[in-house]
Amino acid sequence: MKFLGTELRRFAVVAFVALLVFSLTGGEALAHEMVLDFPQQVESGEEVEIEFFFGHYPNAPDVEHSFFTALENNAELMVLNQEGELTELDFNLEENSYAASFIPDEEGFYWVVAIGSRGVVDRSDRDPSGGMQLRYYDAKAPLLVGDVDQITAFETPLGVEFIDQIDSLTVGEEISLELDYDGELVSNQDVTIVGPNDRVEQVTTNEEGILNFEFDEAGRWFIHVGNMTDLERQGEDYAEDSTEMVQYDRVRYNSALYLEVEEKLGFFQRLFGW
Repeated sequence: MKFLGTELRRFAVVAFVALLVFSLTGGEALAHEMVLDFPQQVESGEEVEIEFFFGHYPNAPDVEHSFFTALENNAELMVLNQEGELTELDFNLEENSYAASFIPDEEGFYWVVAIGSRGVVDRSDRDPSGGMQLRYYDAKAPLLVGDVDQITAFETPLGVEFIDQIDSLTVGEEISLELDYDGELVSNQDVTIVGPNDRVEQVTTNEEGILNFEFDEAGRWFIHVGNMTDLERQGEDYAEDSTEMVQYDRVRYNSALYLEVEEKLGFFQRLFGW
């Protein structure tokens, strides 16, 4: 696969980090992503309320953006279980986000996935980072149902995704993420990690496409690839905000992983289930 040069990708991610830091400190955010939110640890038979929107992490929907409205027809929301069975969810617009619900009937590990195609966006005036881009915005998050001793993650229909190797979502746990594109490892790719304390960290996948870090705080973690562009994919699709079919010369992905990390149980909590 042919991607944008390392320096150009690094500049794009650094710019994203700067904008994200600006937004987290009270400024106006400029970067967009698919935000996906729901309680990630529930019991079998418990209804899970799921929300997603296009906007700025963690809670700033961009309702004025045309793609926010387009999600009603262009987005897909689905749940996958450990056997690979896929359940498509219907969703409705409720004020500033789209909402759906899901009731898991079995214990185990699930993925909740949101996918949206923005169509072809003309950025040819920004060459080489521009061109005619077919853009995808997507997100996924785990759903742990019941007493899940160990997480065995599996792939989803996403083109770009993090494949997790996680024992548990608890503070102090070391996590290993493998970044895949279309089934292939992506090495030397910049990734942004935002912790619950709004600390922004930029990391890079190694030669095997893996990055490692440790959960050092309970709360919601946001792991993000903001500008992965494949220069070898060309074709035809609908133009943004139009029914016109146009040619695109690259595909660009904006992909997010959301993880809810809990405090590590103490000895008596583990022993007696307190």
